[in-house]
Amino acid sequence: MIDKLIEQIEGELARLGYNGKSINELPDVIIRIEITIRLARLYYYERHALRESDEHWCADYSYYVHWFDRDEYQRLYNLYQKLINKMKKDGCFSNKPIK
Repeated sequence: MIDKLIEQIEGELARLGYNGKSINELPDVIIRIEITIRLARLYYYERHALRESDEHWCADYSYYVHWFDRDEYQRLYNLYQKLINKMKKDGCFSNKPIK
């Protein structure tokens, strides 16, 4: 499931034109999504333990809500929320590697 979810998020980022851009060209919210994807890969693929302090990169910040209000970003928002919720449910930020 996590593979498909990350693939879908990356597909949405590509569709919206955010692939291949330098970090300086990306909006803050896209940078956070990219960081969340990297943290998910560390945890699920490389079995790396994440700390509670890593969770703040994956938080659902209310000041980004207006950014996702546009119709073209709604699917990205929904996928991002699924990823965040999955990571929290799986205890990613408990400082314990996945078994």
